[in-house]
Amino acid sequence: MLNFIAGTAVVLSIAAVIWALRSNAAARTREAAAKESAERARQMKDEFVSMVSHELRTPLTSIAG
Repeated sequence: MLNFIAGTAVVLSIAAVIWALRSNAAARTREAAAKESAERARQMKDEFVSMVSHELRTPLTSIAG
């Protein structure tokens, strides 16, 4: 009976390690996707601000003379 319990504990331990490794890999994948999405959003924001800045400066330059 003791061998059965010890064997079961080993199997459960191995299963827990496998589950933890898979969870960690999934978290890294989600983190990479979020980082990529944030980088794309930052680039889009920079392009937008640059374009708006130019579009506002051009008329203001002619007004300011």
